[in-house]
Amino acid sequence: MEFIVGDRRQTTVASRRAFGTIRVSAELGARLAIAITVLVVAFCCFWSTAKFDLAVHEFALFQAAPDEPFYFSFAVDLPFSLDYRFASRILIAALRAVGVTSFDWIALAYQTIFPPLAFLAAFVAARCFSSRTISRLALALLLCLAFDVLSGSSQVVANPPPAIMVADFIGKDWLFRPDLWSCFPVFRRPEPEVSFCFLFLYFFGVVHSLGDWRPAAYRWLCAATPFTSLIYISTGLIALLVFVMASLAAALFYRLPVWRCFVPAVIITLAAYAVTLSTASSHAAGATTIYATHFPTLRVSVLWSALGIALCTYAAWQKRRIHRRLCLSFIFLLVPFITLNQQIFTGHAVQVQTWEVYGNYVCIVLGAALLAPFLRLEAWTTPNLARSVPAVAWVWLLSILIVGALRNEKFWEVYNVQSLAQARTYREAVALVGPVDRVVLPHLWDESLFTVRVSNPPPVIGSYKGRLINTPKTSTSDQSIDEDVGRSRADLKDGFETLARRGLSVEDFRANLSREVAAKVCWPTLMYFFSLQACSPVLTDYRSSEWERLKTAIDPLVDAYAVFLHNFQTAPLPSKVLAISYMPLPPRFADSAIVNHFVTKTIVRLDDVEVTAYAYVQTSS
Repeated sequence: MEFIVGDRRQTTVASRRAFGTIRVSAELGARLAIAITVLVVAFCCFWSTAKFDLAVHEFALFQAAPDEPFYFSFAVDLPFSLDYRFASRILIAALRAVGVTSFDWIALAYQTIFPPLAFLAAFVAARCFSSRTISRLALALLLCLAFDVLSGSSQVVANPPPAIMVADFIGKDWLFRPDLWSCFPVFRRPEPEVSFCFLFLYFFGVVHSLGDWRPAAYRWLCAATPFTSLIYISTGLIALLVFVMASLAAALFYRLPVWRCFVPAVIITLAAYAVTLSTASSHAAGATTIYATHFPTLRVSVLWSALGIALCTYAAWQKRRIHRRLCLSFIFLLVPFITLNQQIFTGHAVQVQTWEVYGNYVCIVLGAALLAPFLRLEAWTTPNLARSVPAVAWVWLLSILIVGALRNEKFWEVYNVQSLAQARTYREAVALVGPVDRVVLPHLWDESLFTVRVSNPPPVIGSYKGRLINTPKTSTSDQSIDEDVGRSRADLKDGFETLARRGLSVEDFRANLSREVAAKVCWPTLMYFFSLQACSPVLTDYRSSEWERLKTAIDPLVDAYAVFLHNFQTAPLPSKVLAISYMPLPPRFADSAIVNHFVTKTIVRLDDVEVTAYAYVQTSS
């Protein structure tokens, strides 16, 4: 106190020095927070692959999310074209152009480049809401983990996920069911991690240009809009929906001069979508993800949206006016209602999971971030507590990332060990007996990862890719199951041969069908004979009455399988087939004329997981 009442010049110098010290400390703290975030993101990118490769002494892809190898092989097999996967295939095309054909290196490139880019794009987008580094980091993490944190369906955040309890409470599968997810979507290769990079920057452009009217920024936003047709279709449509609603609101409610740029942008964008959606790959995707229904869909995202819209209404009532940013908040929060329930009017719904994982929760987070300043939350707490909330959220989200990465690695560990055992057994068998014409694998899903681990793999009998590309034609709505199976019996041959070569008896076949119908799952047996829309309510919105109809398929399918096995006993096997199994096969199956000649076996160990894969050449007796 004695110094303070002294010379005012000394007091000023001391104050400036103190302020400078605080500022330097804040800058160091911000840089440290950024460095920690970068390290955690890098850990999540490489932990699973590094641990797996070091343990098995081989550089190999570690599948850490559903269908990753399927989409990689799908992208390589199809010609590079302007479709809804164009953006996610650019890197594959570039790598293959310079001679990189190994899926292991391609996958490593994707996990090295795109998750950090997505976090960086989210950090840039957070600049619209705060200038504090720690707040921007927390919001960026929340944008990237929006589905995991808010949906209650992420198995890497909580296992069992809380959404299961909500589904049990509601008790109506056709209305509400959890969209269980065993990875962080932002780390899933190649999608949605690639589309997220574009989406975060695009939404930054929406808020930056229309939240506080900036004509030049809006022109750039309009120029970028046609490119939404080149990212994943669900993400692109969500971005386009927000752009159209926000632009119309700006023109009609706030009289902003957007028409001159908006109209040409919409026309060009519609033309771009017409081109990309006309491709064969887009038609195939639509055949497996679009289904007919007028029934509404309820998800946790709809509940969050309802809460947010109610708070938007309250904030507008308090302010007696609707600020442009508050209007944008309402638009973002309205997106899940539209995407999940537009089928009430159109009669055609899109697989719910694609909306939820690929954009709905990102819109909820952005809507909440735009809404927060209008709720005056600081009035309910102290300034120090309000300033500490972003730091606490940042630490919490980083802990979710770290724990989730460890859970994700454990979740997929067994599957990757099994696949590596299959690949090593195949290589050893080919070295001993020479090339084979076809391969039989233990499970429907094994094909995708097997074919990316093996160089020049032979065709897989009963392949998962084949089921998705060539959807079975059984189960039509205007015919009985018995008539349908009888008419399509030739189409069932691939599925029957796969099961016969695995040694599945008629009795076991009936038991598998009954068990899957009772559990309402379409794998690993039903999917050989029915489309996803017909046999998987997890992926569509079909009501339980459809499953009552599937029960009538069991008897005709079993009869058809018995006939197939009878004919299979007398027909010579036309090709050299290698069967891979996790258990020793008998020298001869009881229900068929297949003879199994043992070739080799391989054991792969990782932590407490040990998998033994056996290889047999199958011939006729």
